[in-house]
Amino acid sequence: MNESNHFVSHELNKPIEASADVQQEDKDGQETKIEQFRKEVDGFLSFLESPDLDVKKVKSARKNLSSAIEHEWITDWEKDSEETVEQGILRKLSEMINTRVNEVFQRLFDGEMLGPEHVRAAVSNEQVEINANYSGDKTLLMLGRLSDQKIHEQLARLLYLDKKYDIYLEDAPSLQDIERIMELRISLASASTPVTYSGEMPSASGLEDVRENMDILWRIPGIFGEHGIEQVNTIEAHEKGHSVRKIHSLAAGVYVRRGFDLKQLNISQERVGPLLEYFKKQNPEEDVTAEIVKEAILYYLNNPMELVERMSQLKNYFGMSGSEIFTKKHLYYAKEHYVLDTRMDNFMTDFFNVITPETEDAFIEVMNNCGI
Repeated sequence: MNESNHFVSHELNKPIEASADVQQEDKDGQETKIEQFRKEVDGFLSFLESPDLDVKKVKSARKNLSSAIEHEWITDWEKDSEETVEQGILRKLSEMINTRVNEVFQRLFDGEMLGPEHVRAAVSNEQVEINANYSGDKTLLMLGRLSDQKIHEQLARLLYLDKKYDIYLEDAPSLQDIERIMELRISLASASTPVTYSGEMPSASGLEDVRENMDILWRIPGIFGEHGIEQVNTIEAHEKGHSVRKIHSLAAGVYVRRGFDLKQLNISQERVGPLLEYFKKQNPEEDVTAEIVKEAILYYLNNPMELVERMSQLKNYFGMSGSEIFTKKHLYYAKEHYVLDTRMDNFMTDFFNVITPETEDAFIEVMNNCGI
């Protein structure tokens, strides 16, 4: 029995102390249900150890078993103000099932995200410096990069695997369906840019059918840098990237985040201060604190969609129009020069800080492997 199975058996075999007002027959009925769930969960965990798993069957079995357990747990929980021992066991069972499936899906996802070729391609420091601080249109550059065959195939694979290994999406689209959706998104992003005049921050919802939005009047002086044409163009490319690259599964998120170590994030008061004033003005009725601002920064750096688009900003910075290899030389140069050259710091300083010597290799792999 593996560690996960042992945990389940241990939790389920704990003695159940029923509340004083629970009749003995109710207690016996609960113990019988828990014993039944114990056997079903042990069987499900053993099924997950099979060498040739059918992902769709795993999703269906997980959904049916979790729903049955959660029905017992949530129904009883709504009747009582405090969680009972029985409810606690059921809750832990439900959490364990999802955790174990995510672990298995993460392994399978990683196995299908093959490492990039030639990631150690030779490039001189002089070439890096010459190509840096690209002055052309970042949006057209990014959209053009998506038409490169290798980048296109990488992104289609990423989006397909994201759906395939999303434990909550039972009927994942085929690779062909994903490619058609990609083409539509790229076509829309290339044809026009939705704009507003409300002063709200530019955005692109993670919802599948929602496009990017650029607000003409948006300004945060002294926080994200200047707001000239070049900076607005950088944000436009960033938001249009969001409208095409939408990833949601835990497996895809873990894969992208391997290039970063958020434990190294150290947000200074100097960075928090201006943002705190801005958030207070935007939310006058709320008690906005420095901790809330730090949580907002952490959200961006923990969100794989935000990380991927900041990676795209780096490829734009070096004028990469196709499947050129991004190397450590590019990374080191960008860490030193990107913010100064672009006068744009949409949390890029913090982004660079959480790319450590220990995560650099993983960062380079993700950069060259995810259709960025």
